[in-house]
Amino acid sequence: MALLISIPILGGLAIIQSAVLSNIPLLLGTTDLVLVVLLAWALQDEVVNAWHWSVVGGGIMTLLSGLPFGLYLVTYLGATFIARYIRRRVWKLPFLGMVTATLVGTILVQFGSWLARWATGVYIPVDSVLTLIILPSMLLNLLVTVPIFYVIKDLAQRLYPKEIEV
Repeated sequence: MALLISIPILGGLAIIQSAVLSNIPLLLGTTDLVLVVLLAWALQDEVVNAWHWSVVGGGIMTLLSGLPFGLYLVTYLGATFIARYIRRRVWKLPFLGMVTATLVGTILVQFGSWLARWATGVYIPVDSVLTLIILPSMLLNLLVTVPIFYVIKDLAQRLYPKEIEV
């Protein structure tokens, strides 16, 4: 059930991200809704299929973007790995883990995007990428982290209800 619901949710978010939020940049950085939702999903205790959601989200974004095939799939899987690691090993506070995973995940996705552009012959200086793309994207992703985290937390609790002990 949770896997089937991921397709319309992530597909709709990818459409909103590419049609609306890409037209509202901060400097040259934009919000990555799909990444933030995948991180919020991966940090929920009830969730067992975070990897499936990452494959679906990465596949959708791979089809929508002009970057090399599979870049979003690989970077979203890496970001999900980081979020799951944070949830299990580092912090038991999910919201603090969400902020950390969002920062690290944004760096991973944007750096992967920069490397892909560099490999295809588009040379952008590292300092420009850091100050004009990565840092503004981190700020925008952090702004949507709070509402998305709690919406996804509620969705996870509805899809995976806890048993009541009598």
